[in-house]
Amino acid sequence: MKVDKIFVAGFLAFVAVFGMGAWAGAAAPAEQKTPPSPVKASNPYQGEVVCRLGDTVSPNVNVDGVVWRSLAVQQVGHRKLVSGKAIKTRIEVVLENTRDRRAKADIVLLFEDEQGNPLDRLELNTISVSGGAMRTIRQKVKIQADVLTAMRKIYLFAEITPHSS
Repeated sequence: MKVDKIFVAGFLAFVAVFGMGAWAGAAAPAEQKTPPSPVKASNPYQGEVVCRLGDTVSPNVNVDGVVWRSLAVQQVGHRKLVSGKAIKTRIEVVLENTRDRRAKADIVLLFEDEQGNPLDRLELNTISVSGGAMRTIRQKVKIQADVLTAMRKIYLFAEITPHSS
């Protein structure tokens, strides 16, 4: 009986010391990372990012009040990348308009190999973003499998213009 009481007392002490610390840590608000402030860039913006098929990259540039938050290049479906075949690909762009009026963005992507040699050029549909809003667009395109397998960088071009009502 005495051994049981000692065991229970020891267990309760263990829970009190370690369990309360874990409980207090869980109750505390999680430390959230603040994303870095966007870098101001000239309009039109031109830059290069390292990117492969399946990646999501964050250009994080502020072009005339419109912040380019992310760019993703993803294969649609699970089709094998066969040389000479066009592959359905989804391009996803997230823009945040910090201005008080609507703006439109014209974006061109130049897919490059490791040495920066051009592989293909893709002009996205014009993106319209309301003032003070964030907008995610997804555009499906067909891109040659050879381009997708060789792609290591994307040269970005974005021009922001005020939206005419």
